[in-house]
Amino acid sequence: MVRDVESHAAEDRKRREQIDTKNLADSAAYQAEKQLRDLGDRVSAADKSRVEGLVKDLREAINQENYDQMKSVPYLLTFANKYFLLHRGHVGVIHSTSCHGRTDRHSQIQTGV
Repeated sequence: MVRDVESHAAEDRKRREQIDTKNLADSAAYQAEKQLRDLGDRVSAADKSRVEGLVKDLREAINQENYDQMKSVPYLLTFANKYFLLHRGHVGVIHSTSCHGRTDRHSQIQTGV
């Protein structure tokens, strides 16, 4: 009995981590969509497009159960949400950057616009 518990402990921890990752990803996508709706036209079309692209990537990762991608995208969306909250009257520009050596939709928000 004890051996069974021990043998499944690693599996249980991994599954718990996957559930937490998926919940965080879903929450980040929801918050980003909500921020875009709340800010409306105060967000430039380019910024809106980039954030929507990140949300789309994240939703696809959730549907495909790609936990590595789910771990990377919420950080960027959370950063974007915090930036938008701090700059509601002056929403800045999201500039493309390299992520893990490749340039893609994943973006970094630059202050000082």
